[in-house]
Amino acid sequence: MGKSGIAFGLFTVAVVLVAGWYLASVAIVRDAVMVDYSVVGTIGQEVEVRQYSNLTLASMSSDSLDSAFTALSRYIIGNNRDNARMDMVLPLISRSEGERVNMSFILPEGYRVDNAPQPLNSDIAISEIPSRKVAVLGFSGYAGDSAYEEHRGRLESSLREHRVQTQSDYFLFSYAPPRSPPVLMKNEVAVEVA
Repeated sequence: MGKSGIAFGLFTVAVVLVAGWYLASVAIVRDAVMVDYSVVGTIGQEVEVRQYSNLTLASMSSDSLDSAFTALSRYIIGNNRDNARMDMVLPLISRSEGERVNMSFILPEGYRVDNAPQPLNSDIAISEIPSRKVAVLGFSGYAGDSAYEEHRGRLESSLREHRVQTQSDYFLFSYAPPRSPPVLMKNEVAVEVA
């Protein structure tokens, strides 16, 4: 086989890998359930204010989004004491904790702390957050530090300009797994508001 045959073979493998990556990400997003909320208003041109009901979360603190996502994914596909499979509910929720990141999966409706399957991984905690109002600013592509900070700053400025009181630290809603192709990445910087 000549150099052109090897190059064509490597190119073909690369195309297959990229296509598989894209299709796997599409399947995850397509099969996920979206959490219910009500839009209660807008602030300026870009910010939406939503009301969320009580949510039950499976959360984990880790060195990276990838490792937290992997552990939480295993939990919802049956790595729990009940071997129960649960739907993935979007968005994924994450926030920085110093050098670490905390990621949460929203559990499907009907699960509460007292009836959620117990994780086998002791780093995963089940908790509930009460009904709350959240302001969000959406953006596409990877949510790296610079993109997150840019959009967090825009959300913070808009809230300050409209004299809206925040009730929490800022966090990130993600609507695709951490390493999805950028074209599939939809994110929102969010914060609880009064």
